[in-house]
Amino acid sequence: MFISGCTQQNASSHASLVDKPQTAFTLTDIDHRSTTLTLENDRLHLSRVVQPYVLLHFFSTRADLCRAMLPYLSDLQREQSRRLFVLGIVVPESLETETLRTYMRQNDSSFFISNAPDNATLGRTVAKMLKLGSDYPLPLTVVFAHGKYLTHYEGVTPIEMIRTDLTPLERNTK
Repeated sequence: MFISGCTQQNASSHASLVDKPQTAFTLTDIDHRSTTLTLENDRLHLSRVVQPYVLLHFFSTRADLCRAMLPYLSDLQREQSRRLFVLGIVVPESLETETLRTYMRQNDSSFFISNAPDNATLGRTVAKMLKLGSDYPLPLTVVFAHGKYLTHYEGVTPIEMIRTDLTPLERNTK
C-alpha cells in the first residue's frame, strides 16, 4: 500500500492554479480560420479583428428560436462590416465541420461561426460575467464596444432593437 499526500501549503497553491478561470479561447470556423478571444476583467480582445464593435451570439443549432436570428445577424454583418464583427458561438453541442457548413447554408449564416471545443467554457465564462448563472438562456447576444461590455440580449431579440442600440455607436465612429 502506498499513500501519498501534500502539505497544506502545496494544497493551497495547487488550488489557486485549478481555480483560475480560463481567459483565452481559440475559436475556429468552418474554413479553419481562427481567432483568439481573451476575456479578462469584463474586457474583450479578439486577435485579427479590426472592427471596434463585436457582437457575440451564443446559440444552439437544435433550437428553432436560435435559428430564427441567424439570417438577420448575417444582414447586420454585411451592412456594418466595417465597424461590427459578428461572431456566432455554437453551444453546448459541437458539430462536424460539414454538418455546420450545411446548417449555415440552410440558415443564411454568412458570418464567423465558431464550433470550437472551448465554446461551452466561453459561454459559461460570459454568463458568469453577466451574472446569468450556468443555465443561461439561448440565444444570448452580447455586444462589446472597443473591448468594453456594452449590452446583452437574452433570448430572441428583434434585429431592429440591436440596430437601434448600435446607431449611436455609428455616429461616434464617423
